[in-house]
Amino acid sequence: MKFPAAVLDVSIHYILHGEQEEQYLDKGWMELGKEALESGVTKEQFKEYLEFNKWKRKQN
Repeated sequence: MKFPAAVLDVSIHYILHGEQEEQYLDKGWMELGKEALESGVTKEQFKEYLEFNKWKRKQN
């Protein structure tokens, strides 16, 4: 059974308060994060990847 917010594709915040809450991540980022969690990627591994990526960009 889906909750009304999911059926309407709105947040619980909107159902309760009648206004959209400020979202920092779009749906694509949220899905990517969910996929990472489901695949077993830990926060630490993700942080390591980000640090590596920052380092790699500085090398170029």
